[in-house]
Amino acid sequence: MTRGQREAFETQSRIAADATRAKADMQRAQTNEPWYEVVDNVWVGTRQAADRAPSLPNVLAAPIERQTVAPATVAEIAAWLNRHYGITVEMSDDVRSSQKAGEGIVLSHRGTVASYLDAITARTGIFWRWSNGRVQLFRRETKSYQFDALAFKTNIENTITNTNASGGTSGGSSGASSGGSGASTGLTTSSGQTTTLTASIDPFESLVKDVEAIVAQSSANGEKGEVIANRFLNTVTVTDSPIVHQRVQAYMDQANAIASKQVQFNVKVLSVELDASESYGINWGVIYKDLSSRFQIETNLVSDAINSANTTTIGLLNPNSRFDGSEVLLEALSAQGDVSIEQSANVITMNGRPAPIQVTEDTAYLPSVTSLQVPNAGATTSFQGATVTTGFAMRLTPMVRANNDVIVQLELNISNLRNLRQISPGLGLTAEQPEIDRRQIAPQVLLKSGATMVLSGFEQTRAGGNRRGIGSATFQALGGGTNASQKRSTLVVLITPVVL
Repeated sequence: MTRGQREAFETQSRIAADATRAKADMQRAQTNEPWYEVVDNVWVGTRQAADRAPSLPNVLAAPIERQTVAPATVAEIAAWLNRHYGITVEMSDDVRSSQKAGEGIVLSHRGTVASYLDAITARTGIFWRWSNGRVQLFRRETKSYQFDALAFKTNIENTITNTNASGGTSGGSSGASSGGSGASTGLTTSSGQTTTLTASIDPFESLVKDVEAIVAQSSANGEKGEVIANRFLNTVTVTDSPIVHQRVQAYMDQANAIASKQVQFNVKVLSVELDASESYGINWGVIYKDLSSRFQIETNLVSDAINSANTTTIGLLNPNSRFDGSEVLLEALSAQGDVSIEQSANVITMNGRPAPIQVTEDTAYLPSVTSLQVPNAGATTSFQGATVTTGFAMRLTPMVRANNDVIVQLELNISNLRNLRQISPGLGLTAEQPEIDRRQIAPQVLLKSGATMVLSGFEQTRAGGNRRGIGSATFQALGGGTNASQKRSTLVVLITPVVL
């Protein structure tokens, strides 16, 4: 078909379509049908706004019928299409240099130009597309894919230890030839055990390795694709066949959907004052039963030690309720003691990224005091200062699953400065040694979005008392008496992750 024949064919097709439309309008006028048509697409003026697939030109829909006996190369087929249909065919360098471009194929076809090009693709593995008013033949193409997460690496290290060590020396005096005498305080001890949990999080590097594996597995005809990663632009550029690009695109869509999810953590630290004469701890069995009966909140105890003193207890509050689990728990706890909110924080983090929360206090103390006697000059005293950090430190790392359940890696460290014990070896010297209560846990818990994780078992006991009487508190005839009491302070940590 020459160019003139093709233009005549297109003109005849438009005239036939206009005649068919005019005939339908005449029939509609006779039957009183409405002069409008309902379509599902979105139009702006006379243009369709929701046209997802670009329409192909009419020349590709032109009929074709070709019977061949002798083999023809791809270059010869391209010349034939240009000669008969006026189609410009552009071949990429990899098509020209490939062996199949020089090999002939016998291909008889009846259909359209587009279906003929599809048949060539099926026989040769050479792909085609319509771009810039011409047919492009290619084997591989290059596309860049954006990763919807910051391409930086995160190293996490959590150490749980009960090893304590402190150093110093205890001295005496020396003779006159030494030039003086001295004394110092100190103690050297080392004992305990240490557990260290480490993790290295680099989503971008993992994603690049996955894309490289997809490209390597999909290599065909001995032609290996290329993958180039750019951390600065946060992109992965792939050069390979359209089939491989479809697989990479499907993987990138899934990876971006997972990486772009955000998790909001609501954290509350409660302090519950208990009377040790009435309870050995918070009775979680009673509290959870109350929540279930009054508010229909489902609960689950992860640990079995409900009332054991100084034992960490983990419970879960199911979010399938119209009540806020953490707020209702405050009301239930108030029945067992005085409840106050020590700390409250909200933090948002991306999926797989750690969110640190820390509220601490630094206290200065004197671990070492040294006095040196210098002949004819008196005494010189030196101090060695140090600080001890106590408080509340937490790191939350979420991993959102496909159903929006959240795997939470929790690292919690709660410490309290109980006392600064004074150590005096004599000679008027006094050093200080901190006594710290510390709780460290690193559980990994599966939660539903909106569920509340309850951590308890961080307990402290304070003793108090009073004495009264005339002369002696033990002489009861004159109203003497003693009264001792103990108060137990329990910290309860509430953690609620919500997938945004």
